[in-house]
Parts: sequence; C-alpha cells; structure tokens
Amino acid sequence: YRMIPIETHRGCPFTCTYCNSPAQVSLHNEENLGNYFRRRNINRIKEEIATLIKRWDAEYIYFPADTFLAWSNDEFEDFVSMYQEFKLPFWMQTRPETITEDKVDQLVSINCHRVSMGIEHGNEKFRREVVNRKITNDLLVERTNLLGKKIPVSVNNITGFPTETRTLAFDTIKLNREFNANSHSCAIFQPYHGTTLHQYSVRKGYFGKDEYAEDSTYASALKQPHITHSEIQGLAKTFVLYVKFPKNMWDFIKIAEKND
Repeated sequence: YRMIPIETHRGCPFTCTYCNSPAQVSLHNEENLGNYFRRRNINRIKEEIATLIKRWDAEYIYFPADTFLAWSNDEFEDFVSMYQEFKLPFWMQTRPETITEDKVDQLVSINCHRVSMGIEHGNEKFRREVVNRKITNDLLVERTNLLGKKIPVSVNNITGFPTETRTLAFDTIKLNREFNANSHSCAIFQPYHGTTLHQYSVRKGYFGKDEYAEDSTYASALKQPHITHSEIQGLAKTFVLYVKFPKNMWDFIKIAEKND
C-alpha cells in the first residue's frame, strides 16, 4: 500500500507512568499554553485526506494518534460519517477502555484494516500501582477480544519495568494467551527523562539521574538486583513463543532465552 500518515489528535488523555504525555501536559500547564491534548476539526481532516489522495494517490491511511478513539461520541460519529466518503483501509492505535461493540461495528463499516492496543502488563495490581493503568484483566480480555473477532488486532506489551520479577513478567505472557490477537509484541522498558518511572527508577537506585536511556527498546537500561539485563532480553525475545506455543513446550522455549 501507498500509506499516508494523518494526525487527528495530539497528546493523550491518559497518564501512564512510562509515557511522555503526562510530562507534556505538565509543561503546557506550567507555561499556560492551554490543553496539550487536542483533537483536530473533522472538516480539516477531510480536506487533508482528499488532498493526499489527489496529490500522492494514497491507498492506505495511518493515524498516529496515541489513542485514536479518544473522541467524544459525537466526534466519533462525525468522523465515521466523514470517512464513509473515502473508506481507504486504515491502521490506528487505541486503548481497550475505548472499545465498545458499536464502535467496532462502525470501524468495520469504514474499512478499519488493523488496530494496535497497548496492554503493557498482565498483573492487575502491578499494572495499577506501577504503570497507572486502572483496568481489570477481565475487562482487558473482554474488550480486546470484542475487537479481535472482527478486526485484526496487535497487542503491545512491556517487560523490564522497575521492580518487575520473572514471575510478574510471566503474568503478562499468561494474559496475552487469553487474547484473540493477530500478533503480539514485547518491548523493554526505558526510563525516559520526564516520566514518572524515570524518577521512580532513580529513587530505587536502578538508574542514575543523569544517565540516558537506551536508544531502542531492545535492551534494559536498569540495574536491578533481582533480575539481569540478559534475563530481561531473553524474556522479551521469546515472549511470542511463550504466548503462542503450548505450555508443555515452555521448558524447551526457556533454552532459547540465552544467547548461546
């Protein structure tokens, strides 16, 4: 496909502790710049889509909004009505809390091709207290599978959080096994400056306050006494195998965690 990106939102209304958005909101408030989280006018989005189709022969739309379904109900209805004119296949990312059966049906009607959703962690208590995502596992499974029945969904996860143990990491694997998902990913946590978990990692002594995080999410920057860098990398690289293969193969998969 000739894929074209179109911005519909800037920022995010949620406050995950690993993410940059809360810091951007705080900076805007401190400088009296108004709301950082903004949604574009539907007519402006329509004009841009039409222009990109005409100028670049766009075949597919990529909406990079942090949480695409963070519209009001009226705004989403307006978007669906507007996009009926184009119906180009599109990809977007959102959060399970924003999924309803009605919205899934409307997304299908306008040719939504694929959706990515961040789950991040599979332990309900850890996810609530450390990651600041207050949704139950039951609701995560319900909403993700509601979507996955009709639209291919990719589920994003993170391992290597500060204080996360191997057992907690496997809670994420076990939860992912309950999803009707087309694909799964697992990144390694990075303590980016300005995030809540950067400050937490520094207080715990896992990271220097003047250190920089890795430039990718494939290696851990934290120095934690209970788990090594190589253990975290091993879990991340075999994550999908643990999710997709039968449990009676887990001892075999564990061998592949090592780089030998």
